[in-house]
Amino acid sequence: LLIYLAVMRGSQPRAVLATLLWPNHDETNARTNLRQALYQLRRTLGDDQAEPAYLTVDRQSIGLNPAADCVVDISLFQDLLTTVARHSHDSVTKCAHCLERLRQAVALYHNEFLTGFALDDSDVFEEWRRITQEQLHQQAIDALHQLIEAAAIQQDEGAILRYAQHQLTLEPWREEAHRQIMTVYWRRGQRGNALTQYESCRQILAAELGIEPDTVTLALYHQIRSSAPLPQAEDAAIGSSKPRESQDETSPAPARAASTQSAALAPPRASALPTHLTPFFGREAEIAQLIALLDRKEVRLITLLGLGGIGKTRLAQQIGHLQQSTDGDYVFFISLVGLIDGSSLASVLASTLELTGQGMEPVQALIQFLHAKKVLLLLDNFEHLLSQADLLTTILRTAPGISLLVTSREALALQEEWLYGVSGFDAPAADAEPAAMEQNSAVQLFLQRARRADSSLMLDGEVWGAIVRICRLVDGLPLGLELAAAWVRTLSVAEIADEIARDLDFLTATARGLPQRHSSLRMVLEQTWRLLAPAEQDLFCRLALFHNGFTRQAASRVADASIVTLAALVRKSIISHSRDGRYAMHGLLRQFAAARLHADAELAQAIAEKHSRYYGVLVQSLESGLIGADHAAVLEQMGQDIENIRSGWRWAVAHVEHDPAQVMLLNRYVAAYFQFYDTRSRFQEGRAEFQLALEALEPLAADQNAQLVRARVEARLGWFAFQTGQPALAKKHLEQSVDALQFDALQFDALHIDVLHIDVLHKVDAQAELVFSLNYLGAVHRHLHEYAAAQRVLEESCQICQARGDRFGLTVALNILGQIAYAEEAYERAQSYLTESLAVKQALGDQRGAIFSLLYLGLVARAQDDYARAIRLFQEGIQISEQHGDRRSIALGLSNLAEVEALMDHTAAAEKLYAESLQIYADISNVQGMVTVHMKLGDLARGQQNAAATAQHYAAALRLANDLQIAPQALESLVKPAHTWRAQNPLAWPADTI
Repeated sequence: LLIYLAVMRGSQPRAVLATLLWPNHDETNARTNLRQALYQLRRTLGDDQAEPAYLTVDRQSIGLNPAADCVVDISLFQDLLTTVARHSHDSVTKCAHCLERLRQAVALYHNEFLTGFALDDSDVFEEWRRITQEQLHQQAIDALHQLIEAAAIQQDEGAILRYAQHQLTLEPWREEAHRQIMTVYWRRGQRGNALTQYESCRQILAAELGIEPDTVTLALYHQIRSSAPLPQAEDAAIGSSKPRESQDETSPAPARAASTQSAALAPPRASALPTHLTPFFGREAEIAQLIALLDRKEVRLITLLGLGGIGKTRLAQQIGHLQQSTDGDYVFFISLVGLIDGSSLASVLASTLELTGQGMEPVQALIQFLHAKKVLLLLDNFEHLLSQADLLTTILRTAPGISLLVTSREALALQEEWLYGVSGFDAPAADAEPAAMEQNSAVQLFLQRARRADSSLMLDGEVWGAIVRICRLVDGLPLGLELAAAWVRTLSVAEIADEIARDLDFLTATARGLPQRHSSLRMVLEQTWRLLAPAEQDLFCRLALFHNGFTRQAASRVADASIVTLAALVRKSIISHSRDGRYAMHGLLRQFAAARLHADAELAQAIAEKHSRYYGVLVQSLESGLIGADHAAVLEQMGQDIENIRSGWRWAVAHVEHDPAQVMLLNRYVAAYFQFYDTRSRFQEGRAEFQLALEALEPLAADQNAQLVRARVEARLGWFAFQTGQPALAKKHLEQSVDALQFDALQFDALHIDVLHIDVLHKVDAQAELVFSLNYLGAVHRHLHEYAAAQRVLEESCQICQARGDRFGLTVALNILGQIAYAEEAYERAQSYLTESLAVKQALGDQRGAIFSLLYLGLVARAQDDYARAIRLFQEGIQISEQHGDRRSIALGLSNLAEVEALMDHTAAAEKLYAESLQIYADISNVQGMVTVHMKLGDLARGQQNAAATAQHYAAALRLANDLQIAPQALESLVKPAHTWRAQNPLAWPADTI
């Protein structure tokens, strides 16, 4: 765990760590193991006493604290090389600044990464370790190569020997280094040492690779042995080929000509791979998976399938670079760009491999060349040559040592083919912090390209936000990021984001260097469009209204999709298909298709209505599952489709005023849509959505159905207002909902509503809606310390529930009555209410509903000084909350736990728990929770005689409470301790607080 945190930098999600270290365990056991490992690690490090702590830990992630008093050699090594890569100079070999940093970097590299360490029970960790080791190894080899070149220019033979010998400790078979040492010895007149070095080289090559030295090494050997003239000084360090930096960035290095006399047609010694002057970003998981596939004997043809500009070519080349240093593989990169289907693929391959002029047909020459070789062929942009894909089958059957890695926008449809979908980089979250953004591959790519265009680019909060917006607008598409970054010399980053949002055609190359086919995003998308048949184009457009994926059933109901056409779109990289059965379309493709769909306004409107109807029916069908054991699974299902659900809800909201039938469509969404936002603690979003609906229903006062739906919407809007710090407004909304439902409850209850002309009658239960409104109004009264009013409405709710046999509604009312009894210090009565509520909820399988009963029973136990029972109840409540993604309950449970730790004089533990709770409350905009935690932190700091912290937390609590306009009774309980502290410490209190 410590190794991974040290190497990766930044905070790492707990889910990723658990999967990495315990891949063969289920999620629950893996997370338990992670918690235990973290506990042991923190104890071993003495993290509680360290200042600052070595680790940064919260409920979601763990990281090595960059401010901690520790040094990571890999970080130093990589930072030194990054400084060199970013430094502006004509040549690194002539830059004293960079050469010194290269010397410092290689001095850190004593041995390979994690030599002698293995984690045998985690293949995932071992694959990460191997890839990281190879990447660091190659960085060290390249740094040593640059130092040797610089030493050759300076004629520093000692440095040449030192760095070449260092290379040989890492790669004993590296002939270039052997030749450099041989040449230095020869120049010094140490002919015997030079010949001994050759013999060492020969023996190592034979033992390690089973090959003889190449022709360049042999020529040098014979020259030394025959005492031929010494080489010129400028060639002293180069028994090697032309430096990489002199090659063109995008064109492949030419393969060495094969000997016409050799029947075996010996392959080139160097791999024919392009050399890039820009770093490769991210894709660690994809690289690990692809290398693991290539290592399997049965996998010999992999097709990287994806949209144009997604990064297939660069990924294939990176795999090639990593593979060329293992097992003596030869790697060739062959670009098929620009070829038409009539071109002979065999002729192109033979020509690229310089096999022409052998007096053989191209296919025969290929087979003879490849038959006994171990070669990885990278074939790029195959989609235009699909009719000739059978040649690949011929090669695989006649050359058992050959593997093929192909990039294409469309599958090859070969029996031997293994498909691997390539997607864009994950875009950062809209609210991501700069520290997290710096670790994001999409952000890294944009910044690297942007700084090449404008090295003076300054990063502040506004710029970071615009970068995130760009990454999300192009949905992580590497080509889109590169085209956007090129504009930074002309426009601000925010202006670039605005232009992309306005028009896809903005993403056009402003600099030379990109292939013509990638000179604009529009060109890539038009090329993709032309690859589709008419029926595929039609479905492509219809699917554009789906957001963040869809199921086959949804595609069939909304877009009239057949499985055959869906499969064709998957095959042609228009949509992707995941293991969970969902389909997805890249955001830029969706934007392109949506523009074409809306060219036919009537069709677009019809598809949008079908989309809204489908998700309205789906959401309503999930309502019952939200009360019971399936609650978490139903929420997860809704979470997958929440963007589609939101789109359907908003379409219904936008059309209720002009089409009364849509009122009943909107009604389908209300209950489950509310439950999703409430359970996920996304109160601000929920409030905004239900506010839109309330405003849309306002003009329909004469429509009885609309008024019932309005009462349902307003009750839920009231609860969201309460959770976002507006209890007075919440009470107003809930009271209006109760009044509306009580006014004509019998008439409402008798309504049978025909929804959307579907042959399903949906009876709206007005009495159940009244119970909902009464219960939530009681909760608001309780918070405002209006206990008599709360008691009154909750007793009314209990009466209705008992008369109707509504056990679920009754448990909610009992739970709130228990909270009131606790607040009044009537602990036995509180325990009675809460225990009864918990028992019914458990009988109903309502795990999520049990959370608050558990947490308040814990408070009762704490008040009765039963700390062990309180901790057990709080932990059980937190565990269930985590399973359901209920962050508000997690925050409450953590705060309660912290209070017990404080009572037990475990101050450090209490502070950490309070801090976690406060962060969650802030993340979900729960201001009331923030007030409570700030007050408790103030109390804790006061007990520690920490004047500054006490003043800070009390002041924060009072400001927030004032903003909330909390009732005088509640405000008094906040002011008392603060006023006392201010009187005792007048100089520590901010002057403008009260």
